[in-house]
Amino acid sequence: SVLSGMVFDAVFHLAASGVQPGAEQPGELMRNNAGGTENLLTVLELLPPCPIVIAGSWTEYGKTENGVMHEDMACQPASPYGISKLAGTLSARAWAIRTGRPLTILRFFSVVGENEPATRLGPAVFQKLMSGEPPQLGDPDQARDFVYVDDVVEALMRSAVLQEAGLILNVGTGKAVSIGEFVARVQDILGTQIAPVTNAIQRPWDVPVCCASTEKMEEKLGWKPTSTIEDVLPRLISAYRSRL
Repeated sequence: SVLSGMVFDAVFHLAASGVQPGAEQPGELMRNNAGGTENLLTVLELLPPCPIVIAGSWTEYGKTENGVMHEDMACQPASPYGISKLAGTLSARAWAIRTGRPLTILRFFSVVGENEPATRLGPAVFQKLMSGEPPQLGDPDQARDFVYVDDVVEALMRSAVLQEAGLILNVGTGKAVSIGEFVARVQDILGTQIAPVTNAIQRPWDVPVCCASTEKMEEKLGWKPTSTIEDVLPRLISAYRSRL
């Protein structure tokens, strides 16, 4: 292994397939997301122990009764991506408990940031509006817990000193914002008034509401994200403009 003989202060495992739904098949997602995690942990077991932090996903939860997702609830993922991420989480937890090594899974909610790919909600809506075209949306009442990338990095760094084996923490704001409201706020900043096309995107695994329960994160990290989507949208749109 290329890692043989190396010593780390901490290891962050952020690699994944299918974050942006594309041509990946369920088997490929499982090999990459679950199998890739297992491969990494097999190698790390041969090295001196250090805290390991793995990127999980809110999609592991699936649909919940009221949209609030907490770490101890039963997971029923509806998408191939969510299934593969949950498989990786279960495998990683089992490994951590067996070896007694410190390992934390951070379930990221809807991460937003300046360098998002063009297919993500913010850049896609921005491009349409700047072109004078209506944004293409699914159900505008669907709500997501948008968490700023700087807060995600802070959560990663704070988790890199934890010593529990197999801890799972949500990383979100605890507030859900509807897709329709998100688009309206972008339009307010741009000064546009273009009605979006709703229900143009159909994804069978989408859930009506996803919102992070943040109590466990606050307890374990002594912190919670402070940036709201209202705070960061002007920064994001400025970044989108610079890429035109």
